[in-house]
Amino acid sequence: MADETRDAIYVDLSNRSRQRLYRQKDGELVQVAICSGSSTNSMRASTRCGGRIHDHPGWFQIIQKDAGHVSTLNPEWRMHYGMRFHKAHFIHATSRSMYRRLGRPASHGCIRLHRTDAQKLYAKSRVGDWVKVY
Repeated sequence: MADETRDAIYVDLSNRSRQRLYRQKDGELVQVAICSGSSTNSMRASTRCGGRIHDHPGWFQIIQKDAGHVSTLNPEWRMHYGMRFHKAHFIHATSRSMYRRLGRPASHGCIRLHRTDAQKLYAKSRVGDWVKVY
């Protein structure tokens, strides 16, 4: 994890073969999870989207929580334990069929987690909590 002191969710996408999410509370590391960012591993400034698959580096805050969120890209895509942190970008559980891809780039820009990890993170997080993607 980056050497940070702020209580937050840290999403480390810097290593294409070892993507991780960390949650820090009261200065202590309280959760580590394997995650997946965008399939292109492309980082774009939060002011630029342009319809391409990408991740946004920087600091964000959770702006919405929805345990039963459905993707706006495809109504068949369930995004359980979804927490929106930037426009259409969420941290959420992925489907069982995608578990094998966790740890490597695989999404349209969301941060995917194993269902157990997403459920735990969702339960402990609040709207307004900080998220850092790097």
